[in-house]
Amino acid sequence: KRTLQELHEKDLIFSELHQVYIILSSLDETYDNYVSLLEVLTRDELTLTDIIGRLLEESRRRQDRNQLRERQPQEEKLSSTAYIVRKCFSCGAKGHIARYCKKDKKQNAINIQRSYKDVSVAISSTTTTVNHDIWVVDSGASQCIT
Repeated sequence: KRTLQELHEKDLIFSELHQVYIILSSLDETYDNYVSLLEVLTRDELTLTDIIGRLLEESRRRQDRNQLRERQPQEEKLSSTAYIVRKCFSCGAKGHIARYCKKDKKQNAINIQRSYKDVSVAISSTTTTVNHDIWVVDSGASQCIT
């Protein structure tokens, strides 16, 4: 935008399409792929306000992505050291929480084995005769076809 203002101050007036190309060519190398994508647009889509809006949106997206990258290592540090000082409410040991307690899982496995002792099984058998002279046709339709 600054470049266009400088050109306007020097009384150099360009068409809107030329102004778009000036802006796109003045971007740094990190925008090369994005500029290549914008070059696919038709002349009607290459309006000055549209391109400025798209570039501002892309810039905002890149800033958000960079901020997220800066935050992630800090969050990983916090999450990895958080369990070291915590005390498990299940067994009382330090270094893990009840959700990840191995003693609790072993106790649950023992309880499950105990519950299998109380299981009953019932089996029944029936014999039927089938008339093999009957044909059944399934059309596969969910509604009747007339």
